[in-house]
Amino acid sequence: MERTAVCAICGRNIARFTCMKCGASVCENCFTQEKQVCRRCLHVIEGAAKKQA
Repeated sequence: MERTAVCAICGRNIARFTCMKCGASVCENCFTQEKQVCRRCLHVIEGAAKKQA
């Protein structure tokens, strides 16, 4: 029997992706396919990029 995980961020949808930075299981709404990271990590990455600019 396969277990389905719930998104670690929103807690509402089925987690179909894994963040490449933190390893969280997240749904398509909370995942950025372009960068392969979750919404939380994307904010951290973007914040760090702004500080370096």
